[in-house]
Amino acid sequence: MAPDTMRVVELQGFGGPEVLGVAERAIPQIAPGEVLIRVAAAGFNRADVSQREGQYPPPPGESDLPGLECSGVVVATGDRTTRLHMGDRVCALLAGGGYAEFVAVPEEQVLLAPESLDLVDAAGIMEVAATVLSNLAPGGEESLPLPGSAVLFHGGSGGLGGFGIQLGAALGLTVYSTAGTAAGVQHCLELGAAAACNYRERDFAEFISEETRGIGVDFILDMVGAPYLMRNLRSLSPEGRLAIIATLGG
Repeated sequence: MAPDTMRVVELQGFGGPEVLGVAERAIPQIAPGEVLIRVAAAGFNRADVSQREGQYPPPPGESDLPGLECSGVVVATGDRTTRLHMGDRVCALLAGGGYAEFVAVPEEQVLLAPESLDLVDAAGIMEVAATVLSNLAPGGEESLPLPGSAVLFHGGSGGLGGFGIQLGAALGLTVYSTAGTAAGVQHCLELGAAAACNYRERDFAEFISEETRGIGVDFILDMVGAPYLMRNLRSLSPEGRLAIIATLGG
């Protein structure tokens, strides 16, 4: 393979995993303000599946390759980059293109990878972190809930909910969560939830009312949508906030 090309995993049609294929493409050129990352690992998200099925086209002007997050090592920096240097271990949030050996990405979408994580694990940080933080604290760090605030993260046994539990616990919040199995409930507790309920066996609004003595929670992160709406509203404190980030249930 020539040094100016790379291997990628591209869509060779729409459908199941069988439409993914390995191909060779040119290594992307970096623009001012961008860095080039040699990819160590790419995160796998629901949006990748939707794109593969033809239901989630990439933004105009962006790579047609799947992959919305990755980790790796910076191998080149463009003009007007100020924070990152060649050799830095990083994780990045992408508009696409993560399923490749190299990706060019604006510097502001890249963070140094935590030293405590290997690069494979670091590849799965950015999407969940950006989603949870941008909803939990839409005004930046100063808008984070105060320690002791009660929050509810649905789907605690999944990626977003699981990250939310860990972040909330680290911030000193009282975290509640839901899951669909007994094992999922136990997983939520192990991640740091103060309490969790199996939504298949119990109305989560009643669970929250009991746990908070009728006060409700200050924040809810929901990805179900309409089937949960009224129960979410009943679970909020008078000044609580509901963030609906997906409508998996309609």
